Amino acid sequence: MTDDGVERQSVLAQSVREIRRLRTELDEAERARTEPIAIVGMGCRMPGGANSPTTFWEFLDSGGDGIGEIPASRWDVEG
Repeated sequence: MTDDGVERQSVLAQSVREIRRLRTELDEAERARTEPIAIVGMGCRMPGGANSPTTFWEFLDSGGDGIGEIPASRWDVEG
């Protein structure tokens, strides 16, 4: 095989390895995007104004975001 043929074969082999790596990465990203969640415990304070497991689930299912500011009365945030 000529040097040009060996180089071409090397480039093709490298390309196939990269395609396989990218397919694996894509598969992992797809699984993570569609992976189900499980609520395994329930506290009394739920975000989004939820007052029951059902309303909390509806809040999560609709894409609600329960992140908020820490009330100043809770503790000294600056400390």
